[in-house]
Amino acid sequence: MGKQLSELEANNFVPRPAAVPLISVPDPFDAAAVLGSLREHVKTDLINLDQIDPVFAAQLDRLFETAIAAVNQGNLAAARSDIKALRRLLHKEHKGLEKADDDKDKKAKKDEEDEAHDKGKTGLITKLAAKVLDFDLKYIEKRVKDKDDD
Repeated sequence: MGKQLSELEANNFVPRPAAVPLISVPDPFDAAAVLGSLREHVKTDLINLDQIDPVFAAQLDRLFETAIAAVNQGNLAAARSDIKALRRLLHKEHKGLEKADDDKDKKAKKDEEDEAHDKGKTGLITKLAAKVLDFDLKYIEKRVKDKDDD
């Protein structure tokens, strides 16, 4: 226990599992590559970390697959539609993923509520993993534009 206490004092943090995607964003931006990386992250990392139910991951995987195919075919409107469908599934599981907390006290209270909510729910995906995926999908959605959108 002394070793753990020394490590805690030296690092000044408590380690906690986190669902952080390990995806790269190529320059120039390639939506298919980013979606593919995010898809692999869901299929491997999130399942291995028990952050997502494998059945729910398979449901997301089908939408990732169609979005990637749409981007590769140049059908960016269909790709955006698939990305929106992915985000809707995440929002259906966890309400209020986009709400930003201005006050630290509100955030701490909200985190406690979220943690209590996740503990009491069988859940298909943890709120942390859903927030990370939603953030990444929103970024990709903004980057996927038709030529008419410029």
